[in-house]
Amino acid sequence: MTSEDQSFLQKSLYGLGELFSLYGKYARCSCENMQAAYASNSHVYSLDTSHDDTVDNFLLGASLCQVCYNNPYYNAAVVTLAASEEILAAYVTHEKMPSVVYSVLPALPGYIPHPSGIVLPCMGIDLSAQPLGLENYVSDHYRLCEPSLHTIATVNEAAYGITDNIMIRLFASINTKQVNDRLFTVGMEDINTGETVAVAAGLSSRSDVSDKDVYIMYVATLQSHRKQGLGTQTMIALMNKARKEHGAKTATLQASPMGAPIYLKLGFHTVGEVKIFSRSAPI
Repeated sequence: MTSEDQSFLQKSLYGLGELFSLYGKYARCSCENMQAAYASNSHVYSLDTSHDDTVDNFLLGASLCQVCYNNPYYNAAVVTLAASEEILAAYVTHEKMPSVVYSVLPALPGYIPHPSGIVLPCMGIDLSAQPLGLENYVSDHYRLCEPSLHTIATVNEAAYGITDNIMIRLFASINTKQVNDRLFTVGMEDINTGETVAVAAGLSSRSDVSDKDVYIMYVATLQSHRKQGLGTQTMIALMNKARKEHGAKTATLQASPMGAPIYLKLGFHTVGEVKIFSRSAPI
């Protein structure tokens, strides 16, 4: 693996883990059984403890209420490339760690491959070298918009057949005032109906990071509006915004089977694969 690809891989892992940690900081549950924590460096921090958000984190994620948020796509932690075997042995089995962990490693102590067997390609692109185009998008049927987090969640749930409203509940809890300077959205709106039909969100690197990246997430197009290139147009608009307004030099993501072909056509390339692991036994 080249140093550039390794950098892309680490950035994509940080982005995913930081997204999970947002849920750990802000999520609330209806059964009042909330025991969220998020992990960083050599400590596991509870919600009422200050978070040392440094760039060399080896664990990022959230442990949410298993009753309200029993879902491996949200109640999880990410092992980054900075983690050693000794660190993993000491901390991935911590009682406050979530039951699901994402990692590019072939195995994790105390964990087994998740029953879903899901493997997600990690992808990256150099934004400074890409003639992205679509500076002024014009269409008779659609226009660019900036959807709310609620709309991002609603479109994703409809597009992917999610029926438990978990995304709507989690997104509603995120404190946008604290992350608004880094978390941004782009969408496509049907001119005739006013309905947002395609969406994407980006989470840019912190201000103290010089090699700024945008982590792209929650890209979705409603089924009734697919096969028109709206996903591609939304992605290009989001990357343009990341580069111009957030100073991003690179973009990273984890791809779904549906999204991977679009990202490859846009110039992304695969730099690794992240697997999902679950605890082999209760702690």
